[in-house]
Parts: sequence; structure tokens; C-alpha cells
Amino acid sequence: MTVRHHNSFDLLRIAFALFVIITHAYPLTGMPELDWLKQITWGQISFSNLAVSGFFIISGFLVTKSSYRSGNVFTFYIKRIARIYPGLFIVLLITVLLACIPYTGTLSQYVHNHSPRSYVISNLMLSLQPGIDGVFEQLPYAKVINGSIWTIAYEACFYLILPVLLLLPKKVWKYVTGAVLIFCYFTFLYCVFNRPLVLQKMVYSLQLYFVLNYGAYFAAGATLAVLPVFTHLTKPVLLIFIVLMVVSLGFKFYPFIQYVVYPVVVLGIGDLEPPQWVQRVLKKTGDISYGIYLYAFPVQQTLMFYFGLTYLPLMFWTAVVALPLGYCSWHLVEKRAMHALNRYLKPKPQVARGI
Repeated sequence: MTVRHHNSFDLLRIAFALFVIITHAYPLTGMPELDWLKQITWGQISFSNLAVSGFFIISGFLVTKSSYRSGNVFTFYIKRIARIYPGLFIVLLITVLLACIPYTGTLSQYVHNHSPRSYVISNLMLSLQPGIDGVFEQLPYAKVINGSIWTIAYEACFYLILPVLLLLPKKVWKYVTGAVLIFCYFTFLYCVFNRPLVLQKMVYSLQLYFVLNYGAYFAAGATLAVLPVFTHLTKPVLLIFIVLMVVSLGFKFYPFIQYVVYPVVVLGIGDLEPPQWVQRVLKKTGDISYGIYLYAFPVQQTLMFYFGLTYLPLMFWTAVVALPLGYCSWHLVEKRAMHALNRYLKPKPQVARGI
């Protein structure tokens, strides 16, 4: 892949974060979760569908490439923790500090309420607690402060599994990631048609349905990361896959080819070089998508609490507020944490000792 800002991955992730805002605006205003993309595709995909699946594809692709450079499992895990936890901790902390304002009781009752403390601890442990008792309980989507962070547990789950590649020769990586993709795909199909209730089973805070679904997308991204044929996908081939995706949606067989077609489309678009002015903007903004994703849902609920917006104004104003919050999250928290980690991991020069 080309170097950062010479590809479109940051831009694509920002678009995905905004896609999530579009879909969430429907249930948060009391409407069925049927955005217009889901309606015109007969329920096969929605904006949030495309977004979250796309996040896992890009993550599988880039994190697998990163594992090449990590060298050992310890370095890999430290890098992943530094990428996820600082931003997550700050958004949880800010949420708890500000949630006392819309809280239904007094400040003293809020301070003695165990729910704010467990909100931070549970979510840092990736055991989802979506809300705080007494906050946003009268909204259409009641008792939920941040309905986006549930996917982080699945991301962390795949991070735990991926370092097994570091124990294997690089020549067999593509076979391992491909085998995981095939396993997830056929197990998912088998359960859909024969054991649908099995997909609802929970392990810790992970539902089997999402483990297999997003695991297949993550494995698809990882597989394409280690396939030499995907070093650079030509535009005509990318166009063929885009057309195939559109046709599959039109004829309702997209669910059967989604784990092959959509990853190629996402990574093919991500590998495109954006215009120079876009590169300059991305260089200044940085990777703000994670921050947008973390803050958008609490912003939406806050806007609903104070203004009771309809879904179109809610989409617009959420984007207006979440974009600068994502910028602040990247520049004040996430980037600083990663720079601090790089300084820690950087080998220290050896000082020659005298005899």
C-alpha cells in the first residue's frame, strides 16, 4: 500500500463514521431503523451495515500489515491498546462528568449512584453498559448514552486472535486468514438456515452472530493484506466488483457474496489516491474517524434531550458537532498516546562503556 494520505483510508473511515450517524438518527428519533439505503435494498444493507463492516475490513487489512512490523506479540498488543483505550477512556470520563446535567435526580444522588462508576469500568473492560441510571430515560431510545461502543469488544476479540500469525511462517499467513474467512462464512450460513437460535448465544459480551459476521469481514481484510495479487488493484477490476455488488443487491443475492465482494470494493477504494487538496486536508485533520464514532451517539442523544429534533436535522447537527470532537480526540488524545508509545518502543542508543 502507498504511504499515509496518498491513499483514501482515512477519508473512507470518516465517511463510514458519518454513515453510522445517518442510520442511528432513525431509532433515536423514534422511527424504525430503516434508513433509505436499507429500504431500497430490501433490507440487505443499511448505512451502518456498510460502515461497521467496512471498519472491520480496513482494520483486518491494516492491522495485519502492522503485525508484519510489530515483530512480537507484546509490541502488537501494546500498539492496539494505545490505539483503542485512550480515546475510549476520555469519552467515558467526559460522559460521566457531563451526565450529571441531564440526570433526573440531584447532584448528590448522582455522586452516590453506582451506575456512573460502573459505566466507566464495565465499558473499559469491554463488557457493555450502554447507559447510566436516571440519564436519558424519557427519550425515544431510552436509557442509552453511547450505543456505538459495543463494536469495540469485537475488535478487541479479533486483536486477541490475530497475533497467532506472528507464531507462524509468513508463507502460511494467507492460508490461515483464508481458512478463518471460509469457516466464519459457512458456519454463519449453516446457523442462519439450520440453527438460528445458536447465533443469539452470548459469550462474555459477544454475540455469536456478530463474531461470525464481523469476524468474516475482518478475516477478509486480513487475507487481502497478505495476498500479493492485491498489492494494487486496478481500476477496471475494482469497477467490476462494484458493478457485481450493485447487481447482487438488485437481484437479492448480496448476502451470499458479501464477504468476497464488499472487502475488495472497500480496500480498492481505500487504495485510490485522493486529489491533492484532499490530501492536504487529511494531513491537517488526521485520523478523526474513531473520535467521530465515539462521540456521535452521545451527541445525538444530547441533541434529542434538549431540542427533540427530527431525523434530518439530527443527522446534520450531529455531524457538525461530532466532526470537531473527532478532531480534538485525535490531536489531543489518540495521536499523543501513539507518539508516547513510539518513544517508549524506540530502541535506546547504547552508550559505550569505558574499560
